[in-house]
Amino acid sequence: MESATQLFRQRKDGFCHSESRWSAVAQMAFIWMSKEKNKDTYLNVFKSQYIKKKKNWLRADSKFAFLNWSVLESSIVEGNIKDYFLHYFPKDTDIPNMKPDIVLIDKKNDETNIVIIEVKTVGAKVKGNIENYKDLVEKINLKPGYTCELYYLMSYGHEDSKLHADWSVLDEYDMNILLWEDLFINMEKLKCPLRDFITPFGDMKKWNKKISEFKEG
Repeated sequence: MESATQLFRQRKDGFCHSESRWSAVAQMAFIWMSKEKNKDTYLNVFKSQYIKKKKNWLRADSKFAFLNWSVLESSIVEGNIKDYFLHYFPKDTDIPNMKPDIVLIDKKNDETNIVIIEVKTVGAKVKGNIENYKDLVEKINLKPGYTCELYYLMSYGHEDSKLHADWSVLDEYDMNILLWEDLFINMEKLKCPLRDFITPFGDMKKWNKKISEFKEG
């Protein structure tokens, strides 16, 4: 497969899993990797440079480390983030009613880091909600004792970049991007048991080559 987008669309009858299913897969993969003893495991964080550099439109910017997350206390899929903050700030109503695809919470003493991951597979565009998520992150960062980061989990083959302006929008807003291909490569390398519930990944040489090109470019 050229990219994870082909994996999402691999059924010949046109059926494909919902984004919710893939959000759950990613959440469980993050949790599993965060508990692995190999502390060198990380994902690359990319930035889009599509406006100026369409042929090599991603560049490696930093690393996404796997923290000590759990299913119950520190991660949730498609939960209303307003409910979380109302628990700690009952009289505060400035957090909007939004259901991020994945929320990861790292709480240490009086400091809490919130990681929001917006998942994209097939069909959905970034442009429709990027302002809302930018506003949400800003509001959380204003809370005493809280920091917040936003990432988009996407395939580099995301719906063929020529079809719509997602990569340009991500470039314009300087958004953090995680790649499905990078996640799947790490799952394969670490023999994550979730592989058995997805699909055989096959030969990942093309994925590795593409990610290396982005890192070098």
